[in-house]
Amino acid sequence: EFPRIVDLAFSPSDSVFVCSAGTLTSENSGKLTSWNLRTCTVETNFVLDPVPTQINTLRYNHNGNMLVTGGSDGMIRIFDMITCSPIMGWPAHDSEVTCVRFSCDETTIISAGADGKIVEWSLHNIRKILRSFDLHEYKSERVEIALDEEGQHFLVTSPFNQGVIYQLQSSVPIQTIGGHSGPVKTVDWQASMNMCLTGSTDHSVRVTRLIRKVSEPL
Repeated sequence: EFPRIVDLAFSPSDSVFVCSAGTLTSENSGKLTSWNLRTCTVETNFVLDPVPTQINTLRYNHNGNMLVTGGSDGMIRIFDMITCSPIMGWPAHDSEVTCVRFSCDETTIISAGADGKIVEWSLHNIRKILRSFDLHEYKSERVEIALDEEGQHFLVTSPFNQGVIYQLQSSVPIQTIGGHSGPVKTVDWQASMNMCLTGSTDHSVRVTRLIRKVSEPL
């Protein structure tokens, strides 16, 4: 029924991983399951209200007690992984959610959507927007983001040949990570070594060491 694997995540505290699956067609339906690594069997089929939508992106918090997900229906859902039950959810984007991340102190969620917006949400006041970036050139793109260790900056994919670093408190780009000849589709940030990973449609992965502080202007 759902032959395409969309996203995966290991639990940081248990022998479990979570798997999002979807269809091979343009339908935005899917299922979310947790699997026991020891027995290779399904432990939980998560409830995806109001409809069983495709989960595009998922991420555990630091101790594995919570799982945040972003769906093709524009919803963010958070699950209690002790009971494997939904604890909160809200409409976050006008189109599908493409990336979700916990902030470093886990008091906020940063989400990206195909509506061209990156939004920081409060976890103390559900649905409250703390910051919102409207990046028009990213509309209809499958945006991914990676946060630095302190949560003050984020690296974002782009339809151009470079990744872009933004300050979380502004929508102004701080630095670019270039060197590709095609759009950058996936990113990660190893903050302790001050290094960024960017992957592009030009079939290359680049490892970039940041020589200067990201707080310095372009």
